[in-house]
Amino acid sequence: MQNQVVEAAPMRQVKGFTGNRYSQAQKKRVTQYVQEYDSKHGRGGIAAAQRQFKVSYIALRNWLTGNDDPRRKRGQGFNPVIDRLLSIKGQMRDLEKELRRLRRRV
Repeated sequence: MQNQVVEAAPMRQVKGFTGNRYSQAQKKRVTQYVQEYDSKHGRGGIAAAQRQFKVSYIALRNWLTGNDDPRRKRGQGFNPVIDRLLSIKGQMRDLEKELRRLRRRV
């Protein structure tokens, strides 16, 4: 039997959708288009921009609401709520402690 050298196939890099990156000028042009379309037709600017510029709905929504900053961490909007809950938890602990103290007296 002959000795055959079998070469391994090179690893292929799996190419998936990694998202598009848009410059500030592109974002400005698209958001202006959305605003102009909305002022002319009343609504439907985002859908028209999706068809015209091939930009996702989520990206357009983020640009229009100002949530397109990638450095912004998720969940930062909950900090005041969490602080308030921690404050209430501390108050509850103090009230339960006071209740135990009063029950011992009776």
